[in-house]
Amino acid sequence: MKKLFLTIFLLGLSIFGNSQTINLTFIAEDLNGDTLAIDSLNIFNISVGCDTTLIGSSTSIDIPVIVGVEDKFTDFKIQQNFPNPFAGSTIVEMTTPKRDNAYIILFDNLGRKLSEYSKIIDRGTHSFRITTNVHGLTILSVRMGGKFQSIKMINTSNCKYDNSISYIGKNYNELKFSPSIDFMFFAGDSLQYTAFSDGYNNEIFSDNPGGDTTYVFPMSPDNMAEVITDTATEITGTTAISGGEVISNGGSDVTARGVCWDTASNPTILNNHTSDSSGIGHFVSYITQLTEGTLYYTRAYAINLTDTSYGNELSFTTLDFATVTTNTVINITQTSATSGGNVTSDGGSSVTSRGVCWDTASNPTTSNSHTSNGSGIGEFISYLNGLTCGTTYYTRAYAINGAGTAYGNELTFTTDPGLPTVTTSNITNIGLNSVTSGGNVTSDGGENVTSRGICWGTSPNPTISGNHTSNGSGLGTFVSNVTGLTTNTLYYIRAYATNSVGTVYGEELGFTTLLNPCAGTPTVTYEGHVYNTVQIGTQCWLRENLNVGVKIDGNSNQTDNSVIEKWCYNNLESNCDAYGALYQWNEIMQYVNTPAAQGICPPGWHIPTNSEYATLEIYASSESDKLRETGTAHWDSENGATNDFNFTAVGAGHRTSGFDLLKNILNLWTSDEQSVNEAWHYDLNNSVNPIISGYSLKESGFSVRCIKN
Repeated sequence: MKKLFLTIFLLGLSIFGNSQTINLTFIAEDLNGDTLAIDSLNIFNISVGCDTTLIGSSTSIDIPVIVGVEDKFTDFKIQQNFPNPFAGSTIVEMTTPKRDNAYIILFDNLGRKLSEYSKIIDRGTHSFRITTNVHGLTILSVRMGGKFQSIKMINTSNCKYDNSISYIGKNYNELKFSPSIDFMFFAGDSLQYTAFSDGYNNEIFSDNPGGDTTYVFPMSPDNMAEVITDTATEITGTTAISGGEVISNGGSDVTARGVCWDTASNPTILNNHTSDSSGIGHFVSYITQLTEGTLYYTRAYAINLTDTSYGNELSFTTLDFATVTTNTVINITQTSATSGGNVTSDGGSSVTSRGVCWDTASNPTTSNSHTSNGSGIGEFISYLNGLTCGTTYYTRAYAINGAGTAYGNELTFTTDPGLPTVTTSNITNIGLNSVTSGGNVTSDGGENVTSRGICWGTSPNPTISGNHTSNGSGLGTFVSNVTGLTTNTLYYIRAYATNSVGTVYGEELGFTTLLNPCAGTPTVTYEGHVYNTVQIGTQCWLRENLNVGVKIDGNSNQTDNSVIEKWCYNNLESNCDAYGALYQWNEIMQYVNTPAAQGICPPGWHIPTNSEYATLEIYASSESDKLRETGTAHWDSENGATNDFNFTAVGAGHRTSGFDLLKNILNLWTSDEQSVNEAWHYDLNNSVNPIISGYSLKESGFSVRCIKN
C-alpha cells in the first residue's frame, strides 16, 4: 500500500509559545477497495486563494500555519481614505474575510456615477487608488458579499485629473508574519484536495482540518464518467437546490445523471436521488421531501456504459421551524379579543412574520383570519377584530421563517353573546285585508332565540309592543300571515327576533292593502236580470253566468244582426235561468276581436282576458273545487267542491255538435283568440280538480262570466 503523507507544522506563533503539528494522510483506493498510487496531490486554500502540489514520492511538506495572531479579517470593512482631504488622488484600504468580488463606484455629491471598478480579491487587506477631478465632496461605495458600505471624501484640487479607480495590491503587513513559502494556512481555513492517479479520474473534496486526519480518495477508472457536485443553495426546511457538472463521459454516453442524498455519508442511487436528463455539462437538481433541521449528505452521480460514478460529497442542514407559543386570550367582547404569542427560537433562520390566526374550526392557519405582528423572536400582542358575538373560536400563534410556518398551541375562546340577526322577507299576497311576509334568523347572537315573527302598524318602526305574530323560535326562515287589515291602507312591517339579550328588528318594508273593486257594487241589474258580484283578490266578478239575449234554436248559428242571440241547454229557457246561456265566441265579442272587449257584458264590465283568468287560477291555487258551487243542485256530484271564494260555478254544459255534459262541466270563454277560427277558454270539471285552459272552435257554445273594468 502506498500512502502519501502531508505533515503541516504549526509555527511557534501561538499564544502558548509551543509548536503544534497537524498530520494529514492521503490514501487512494479503486472501486474494489484496493490501494492505488497517488501520482500527485494538489492542495488549494479556498479561504486565502493559494495552493501547492505534492509530486510523486513526496510524503511530507512543512507549511507554516498562522495561529494566535490578531485576526483582522472577520468582516468586510472599508477604511476612511488617506489623506483626507486630498489633492486629486487618495488611497482607500478595505478588508475582506474571504475571497470575493469587490464592486466599487465613485459618485459626485449629486449621485452621478464618476467611475466604477470590479475585481475579485483574496482574504485580507487591499489598497486602491482613487483619482478624481471633482472639487469638493465625493462618495465611494463598495459592495462585497451582499454587504454595502460607503465613505465620504473631500478633494481640494481643481486639477483636471481623470476619474479612476485602480488596484494597488494586498497589504501583507496585516499578517504580522512573513511566510517562508507561498502556501499559507490559517487555523480554520478550508482546503480543497485534488488527487491524481494514472488511469483514473481525478477526485476532489474539501475540508477544514483541525487535527490529524486521514483522507481516502475513491478513484474511478477514467472510462467512467467524471462528475462534480454543486453546493446546495436555497435551502428551506423541506427543499434545497443542488446539481452538478459532468465534465467527462469516460468514453461512453452518460445515460442518467442527478444528485443522491441521505442522512448517512456516501449516498448512492439506492438512496433518494433526482433524475436530471443525460449527457455531459451542468445540471440543476431540486431536492424535495426533506425533514426540517436535519443534516444531509449529497453527491452528484453520472451513469455511463461502464458504471455509476459519484462526485465529491457535500453536506447541508435543512432549516428548522421557529418555536412559538400562544398567549391566553383576554379582553373578550362581542366582536373582539386580545391574544398574542412568544417566539422563543427562530430555528436557525430569521422569523419574517408572526401573529395569531383564528377560525371557527380547529387548527386555524394563516389562510384563515390572522394578524401580522412584526418579525423576529420575542413576545408580541395581537388584536383580533371582526368577530361574531356568541361564537366559539380556535386560535394559534404562528411564526414564519425560511423553513415554513410554525404554529403554537391551540386555544379556544367564546365571544360575548349579543342580539340575534334577522332579515325581513319580501311582502307577498297583498289583499284587501291580509298580507304575507316573514323573516330569516341568521344568527342567534350566542343565545337561543325564544321568539320570532313580524310586527306591523300604520306608523313607521312597528315593535312587538303593537300588532305582531309569533312564529316559533330558533334559527332559520319563517312565514307570517297577517289578517284583519283595513283596505286601501298603508302599513309598515318588519321581522323581529328575541333572545336573552333583547329584541332585534329586520329592515322595514311598506305596503298598501288593496281597494275593494266591488265596494258599493253588491249587485248589477242588466237586461232584466240581477247579478251578484264577488270580490276575489284584486278582481270583481259577476257571481252568475251571463243570461242575456233572445233564445234561438240550438240547430241555428248565432248571427251578426244587431240582436244578442243565445242558446239554452236543450232549448229550455229554464236551463238559461238556472245555468246561464250558451254563446258562440263571435256573439259574445259582438263581432270584434279586441281582448277585454265589453262584448255582451254590462257597461263598466268586459269579457275576461286569458291573463285575468290566469290571475283567478293563482288565487284558487289552480283548484276548481275552490270555485265550484257546493251540493248537487247544479252538479252531478259534489266531488270535493268547497266554493271557498264564493265564485259559485255551475255545471252549465256546452253545445258543440249538440248539447252535452250538463251538470258535469263549465266552459268559460275568454276574449283572446288562438287563431282565426279558435279562441281560448277555461274549464271547471266535477271529475278533475285542476282548472284547465285550452282553445276550441269559435262556433262552440260556452258560458260567459263578466269581470269589472
